[in-house]
Amino acid sequence: PNEGQVGKIISIALEVVVGLLVLWKLKSEIQEILVKGIEYFAELRRASAFDNACSLPFNLLYVTGFILRRLSELTEFEGLIPWEDACFGCAALVGWMTMFFFLLGMRTTGPFVIMIREMISNDMYRFGTVYISVLMGFTMSMYMVLGREYNDI
Repeated sequence: PNEGQVGKIISIALEVVVGLLVLWKLKSEIQEILVKGIEYFAELRRASAFDNACSLPFNLLYVTGFILRRLSELTEFEGLIPWEDACFGCAALVGWMTMFFFLLGMRTTGPFVIMIREMISNDMYRFGTVYISVLMGFTMSMYMVLGREYNDI
């Protein structure tokens, strides 16, 4: 085998290993939901609620992306590639958010995680309201000034 084939084999082998780990985690999450109930799984007062809220979507997105990738390779149908990219992209975002759960427990990073959570939950809403108002006004004024010139596009 040439160098490209060896890289492809290693890539697929590592994807399978990660996929098996994700399936194992997904199985344990589903068992916890079935045994203890969804209320216990999603209870906000527990310390692991954030981890649960992130790990279940991460696992589902990763498994879906993995299945779509294998289907697109087996069927050679390229229409699935944007969907698999979307699944893996969302899984990476949720996985990145899971990192905050682990940073929350450290003395040096915990206050910053709380500050970021407060900024996202409170300040981004206020900023978004102001931003949308300004954007709508700017859009309307640009349309009034340039609308006739670009109407044929």
